[in-house]
This record gives sequence, structure tokens and C-alpha cells, in this order.
Amino acid sequence: MVPKSASLSRYAVVRPKTQIGENVLVAQRAYLENSFLGKGANAQENCYIINSRLEGNNVSAHGAKLVHAYLAKNVFVGFNSFLRGAFEFPLRVGEGVIVMPHTIIDIDHPLEIPEAHLVWGLIRNREELVTNSMPIELEALSSEVCLK
Repeated sequence: MVPKSASLSRYAVVRPKTQIGENVLVAQRAYLENSFLGKGANAQENCYIINSRLEGNNVSAHGAKLVHAYLAKNVFVGFNSFLRGAFEFPLRVGEGVIVMPHTIIDIDHPLEIPEAHLVWGLIRNREELVTNSMPIELEALSSEVCLK
């Protein structure tokens, strides 16, 4: 059942076992299967989300692909990014993470991206995560925005 506050394009494909929360946006040509989109999450145009969980206030920008991924709250996945875990070890993305556009995270071992990190490039393991990520200070960003 889709809540009245959700916006679901008639040109999107939502397969069974998909749960859509309040204030969710599912745009045209998005494909959702066996996934959970929590309150305020979105799947923009041409997104593909399968066997994944988005806890809430998540942005999956145009063309993002998520397979066996667990996204904590407030995660941004950039345009045309590809995030793939596996049934045995879903990819875990911590709260407040920003995945830059065109990032590829394609793992064959368990991997967790710590909260409040910026990630980019090709990431297949922990070593590449270290070289292709950096922590971001959310409090500093919040106070800078408030000062402007």
C-alpha cells in the first residue's frame, strides 16, 4: 500500500515486496523490487533499487543503481552511481554519507561505509574505501549554513 503523502509516477515499476513510506518520491522510469523506502526517501528518474533498504530522507539521484544495499538515514547517492553488495553481505552505508556522482561500489566481501563520509571513485574493498573517502563534519556544515 502506498501512503497518500507519497508520490509514485505511473511510469515507475514497483514490484511486489516493496514498501514505500510517507513522503516518498518515486519518479518516472524508476524500478523498485523487494526494497524498503523509508519516510522522505526518493528514487529519481531511471533509478534501479533491488533488495535494498533506505531508512529515510535518502536521495537516490537520477540513474543511481542500488543492489543489496542498506542505507542509514540522510544518505545521498549521486547521479549514475552504482552500489552493489550481495545477499550474503549487503553493502552498509552509514548515516550522513555522500556518495559522489558516477561512483562505483562493487564488493565481494562485507563493507561498511562509516557515517558522515564523502566517497568517490571505484571502491571494491576496505583499502580502496580508505583512499577514496574522507570524513565530513556535519556539525560544521550545519553551522556554516546557518551563518549564511
